[in-house]
Amino acid sequence: MEAKIEVKNFSVLAGNTIVLKDISFKTGTSGITSIVGASGAGKTTLLRSINRLLEEDHCYSFTGDIKLNGKSIFQEKNKYNIRRRIGIVFQKPIVFPASIKKNVLFGAKHTLRDSKRSEMEIVENCLTESALWQEVKDRLDEPARNLSVGQQQRLAIARTLAVAPEVILMDEPTSALDQNAAREIERLIIDLGINHTVIMVTHNLKQAKKISQKIIKLKSGSTGSTSENINLDDFDPKN
Repeated sequence: MEAKIEVKNFSVLAGNTIVLKDISFKTGTSGITSIVGASGAGKTTLLRSINRLLEEDHCYSFTGDIKLNGKSIFQEKNKYNIRRRIGIVFQKPIVFPASIKKNVLFGAKHTLRDSKRSEMEIVENCLTESALWQEVKDRLDEPARNLSVGQQQRLAIARTLAVAPEVILMDEPTSALDQNAAREIERLIIDLGINHTVIMVTHNLKQAKKISQKIIKLKSGSTGSTSENINLDDFDPKN
């Protein structure tokens, strides 16, 4: 099966401490892969490795490889090109002190010169895909910080979509939200998985089973966390 992302024998060290050990898994060219495991198992470390954010912290080193469309992400000299192709949405919504419209365009403005799309086309399309357009279409010039926390998370997703990433990483995207807002984000993630490759870290095992096509469990050990592919039919969220 063709893989969008392939993590192969990937290990991460923090100084002399092994955080991740020989992690290996593949994703499909679309769909949702959830990464689960106990606190401290290295889930966020793995996610930050996939779009090369971990390299900003020089106490970390790694071995093994991560491939995007069959090519190592580490062959790309400009790591920001990888981050455009592999976007990330964080646990706490990140909004900038600017309007809703400017927040959507924050990353896309650097690529607009090479795009035939207008600013408003990008804004409307991305807010529509993030299920936010109908709520804010008459408020685009208002400060983004006026939005609810759930709306801010959907805005962060719209900003990620604006640069047309091939892969969307999500680090516990519903854990900071109330139940209703979390359900909205879950529905949005399911919709995104139809046409995108989504890799999501979650502590919510029921959520992982409900919306994922694949689950990777990180198992903590004395020499670092290892990975295990979970059969969805056998996965019990109670354990």
